[in-house]
Amino acid sequence: MSGVSTAEAEPLYRRVLAILEKALGPEHRKVTTCLENYAMLLREMDRPEDAEPLESRVRAIRAKSGPDKYPGLQGRRRFGFGIFGIRSYTCQSRI
Repeated sequence: MSGVSTAEAEPLYRRVLAILEKALGPEHRKVTTCLENYAMLLREMDRPEDAEPLESRVRAIRAKSGPDKYPGLQGRRRFGFGIFGIRSYTCQSRI
């Protein structure tokens, strides 16, 4: 699979994020992982002003849930998505 360009990846992130939020809730750890990775993509696209709100949301969710809610996952990123081949910036595809 040749992968998807960063510009093509953005609408896929928005779609996956919406699906994860609906299926798992807006504060689930998989949603935070997707938010982090989407923010990394936006920064790679030289759009830090768009990345910051996503990163702020991740910090707020983690502050609310506490560091021990998902031990070992703090700062963990780049889960395999497979279906889109989005470089290393990916959301987790399995719910």
